[in-house]
Amino acid sequence: MVARTVVCGFWLGSSFSQEILAGVCRFARQQPAWTILQIDIRDQKDLQDIDRDAVAGVIVQPYNEEHLKWARALGRPAVAVNARFPHEVLPIVCSDEIEVGRMAADFLLRRGYRHFGYAGRSGHPASDRRWEGFRRRLAEAGCECSLFAPAFTFAGRQYNAHFVDQARRWVRDLPRPVAIFCFVDAMAANVIDACLFEGMRVPEDAAVLGVGNETASQELAKRSLSSVVLASREVGFRAAQLLNALLEGGRPPPQPVTIAPLKISERQSTDLLAVEDTPVRRALQFIRENLHRPISAAELQRAAAISRRPLEKRFRRLLGSSPSAEITHLRVERAKELLISTTFKIEEIATACGFADGHHLSIVFKRAVGITPRHFRLRNAGVR
Repeated sequence: MVARTVVCGFWLGSSFSQEILAGVCRFARQQPAWTILQIDIRDQKDLQDIDRDAVAGVIVQPYNEEHLKWARALGRPAVAVNARFPHEVLPIVCSDEIEVGRMAADFLLRRGYRHFGYAGRSGHPASDRRWEGFRRRLAEAGCECSLFAPAFTFAGRQYNAHFVDQARRWVRDLPRPVAIFCFVDAMAANVIDACLFEGMRVPEDAAVLGVGNETASQELAKRSLSSVVLASREVGFRAAQLLNALLEGGRPPPQPVTIAPLKISERQSTDLLAVEDTPVRRALQFIRENLHRPISAAELQRAAAISRRPLEKRFRRLLGSSPSAEITHLRVERAKELLISTTFKIEEIATACGFADGHHLSIVFKRAVGITPRHFRLRNAGVR
């Protein structure tokens, strides 16, 4: 057995990076020959102290040309865990940022919003892609979106007093109620500040959704923050898996390997149904309150105080789906939450989410997510 030292050059101060590293370590525990050497990509001394001859491979989070030059100068197989540089330069495993934007749009559309904003950073690859996915999905639903995206650089503090002043001027002119999707949680916390300063209620006037589910940003936000949860550990695991294949003489894939986000953690900042249509709003509220048990069409009609066919038409016009599809979607999302946050057995989760049994849950879950509930839980162990 040949010992292999794998260098992980990440921004270790970021919880996002720490989650990726946790995924790399999960793979490394399955490889007796692997030893992980973690360094902070921002620390020049860490970079210079690496003994090139002792390194077998590199997993890197490059933010600038210097990071890229360092990774390539080692002359060893390397994999990047962001899309800062083209796949042809370094093989990439990263979050599917387009899908992050689409998931956010679907979530907010399902809550009935028709006015939207995106707060991002122009020039940041992940921000630009999230905006693209968000904008495209809204366009498919016939909705437009206001863009707030100051220029980004990879140096210096990005969220400061000047940024908050700019955000205040932007939110002041948005129609109400509005749903605002933010590039990251830290930005979302500042956008909430801007909204509250301008006399906007959150979520009544402005629902705010972030990305990353970061503990520090949750503490900063003046409203508990809803957030898109990234599959960061899966990114790390798959990056290590790809590096191992390269070390064994394999070829890099022709395209970046992109990992879909896990779910959305719903909290106070989006805790509102903005549907103006009273029957649809009543039906949605009834569904959310009764997901733990079977819901009949007759019950839904009574809750909405409208007959079945008109209710179906209104759902499709306002939400783009049928009542039954909405029930299934919400049950799968609740199952995701329980799979990650509890040790409940699959049968117990099925019961809590209104499925007939564990087998039925598995069929519906795999159709919606692409993997079984057990596989989903295994992949995402430790995620908040």
